[in-house]
Amino acid sequence: MTGDTAAETAAHWKQWIIGADVRGRPVLPKHDFGGPKDRSYNLKNSKVRKFLQWERQTFGINLGWTDDAEPETGRKVARWFFARAGNSNEPIKYGESIAIGNGNGNCSARCGELVEGERRAADLPGVEASDGSV
Repeated sequence: MTGDTAAETAAHWKQWIIGADVRGRPVLPKHDFGGPKDRSYNLKNSKVRKFLQWERQTFGINLGWTDDAEPETGRKVARWFFARAGNSNEPIKYGESIAIGNGNGNCSARCGELVEGERRAADLPGVEASDGSV
């Protein structure tokens, strides 16, 4: 991989900002949306310049973009949380296997496969895996 290719790849992944309303705070895990409120985050995309949110779709995945990227909108859609295997409350580290969930109203978290490894999100206490029967 050339230096230019590596820089382009890094820039592509840097387009996501976790917790854009409070920059620099560590990303802390929780196993369900009912956990500590300060462990719920918004996800802002710097290329689209909007927040990712749960949004009912006719086809595909129930995700969409907010109408704007105002700070108040970011606070309203700070419903994303991250879970890891085990009980550690340490900040999540780059490259760590995690599951992502979204607390939408009174629903429970539905997470897919973990990013790395063979362990499914369903193996995490308090987190259900989406198996197509949702």
